[in-house]
Order: sequence, then C-alpha cells, then structure tokens
Amino acid sequence: MTRLSSSSFIRAFSSPPVLSLIFARIFYAVNWFNISSTFYLIAIDFRQDISMLGLITASFLVGIGLFQVVAGILAAKYGPMKIAICGVSHCIYRLSVFWSIY
Repeated sequence: MTRLSSSSFIRAFSSPPVLSLIFARIFYAVNWFNISSTFYLIAIDFRQDISMLGLITASFLVGIGLFQVVAGILAAKYGPMKIAICGVSHCIYRLSVFWSIY
C-alpha cells in the first residue's frame, strides 16, 4: 500500500472536481437541515400527517441513491467533468424555468 505525502494529499483534494463534490455535499447537507425545520409547516399546508412526510423523504433519498449509481456509470464512461457540467447546467435550466413562472 502506497502512502501519500501531505503535499500530494493536499494537491489531490484541491483539484476542481474534488472541491466541487465537497461543496455540493456541504450544500446538500445544509439544504436538508433547512428543510427539516419546515416539515411541520409543509404538513399543515398540504393537510398531510407527519408519516406522509417521512414517506416523501424516504422516496426522495431512494431516488437520489439510484441516480447516483447511474451518474457514476455515466461519469466513468464520459468523464466526471462532462457529467458534472451537464448536471449543473440542468439545475440552472430548471431554476430559470421555475423563476420565470413566478
């Protein structure tokens, strides 16, 4: 087993794809911390009980898990940078469509 020196370790984790993944995971975690505090208001607004919110959350996480496998296969085939750019541009497109409606 090869041992990484501290400079090669820092160099490996300071590459743009790795930094973008770290940032995306932090953003994803903060997003879920924020939405969990609004579950009560969502349940009241849509007249659902808390168990339904748990089912929605679980189905979302299963979908995330399945599509991470697909994204990994596509990234191995086409390269992680192309897939990351495609994903980010898709998110920007969806946000622009959402903002144009309201």
